[in-house]
Amino acid sequence: MEGNDVAFSIPVHSNEWTVDDLDQFPESHLRIELHDGSLVVSPSPALPHQVVTTQLILALAPLVKPHLVIIDTDLVMSPTSLRRPDVAVIDPSALRAGHPRLVPEDVALAVEIVSPSSRATDRLIKPAEYAAAGIPGYWRIELEPDLRMFAYRLEGDSYAEIGSWGRGDTAELADPLPVTIEVSALEAA
Repeated sequence: MEGNDVAFSIPVHSNEWTVDDLDQFPESHLRIELHDGSLVVSPSPALPHQVVTTQLILALAPLVKPHLVIIDTDLVMSPTSLRRPDVAVIDPSALRAGHPRLVPEDVALAVEIVSPSSRATDRLIKPAEYAAAGIPGYWRIELEPDLRMFAYRLEGDSYAEIGSWGRGDTAELADPLPVTIEVSALEAA
């Protein structure tokens, strides 16, 4: 091993995984999620993904107060499902509750930034899960072939698209929180 690399091994397990089982895992650069008891392991996001994440946080944080903007945190969907939205806008009472993980009731908006390895999950699976859990808003940001942001609001038990905006456009949204985002500002200057 070089530098600060830490060996990572998945504990032997014969049943479906639960959120509580994840406490056995060491801290790692890997992103570990659960989908219906199955582990979903993905690498850390690439640099363009991280830039958009950072720029989105900087843009959103002053607009959504008193809500908080956080990144890559555990969101417990069920005892056997855990997701890690790239960005989440949460109610500050979630921190005061003292729980180490979020639950859907804490989240006003979940945002996923699509990576090559997450296209199907971010476009189909996660929005369905977030909607079924009652999260009021979902945004998906595509990096390829060109930067584009899609916004959805919860209507019944599924999301309805509010709109989509590309480079040079300004997204003015009222739901789930009133925000104005210049899509070009999500890229490095």
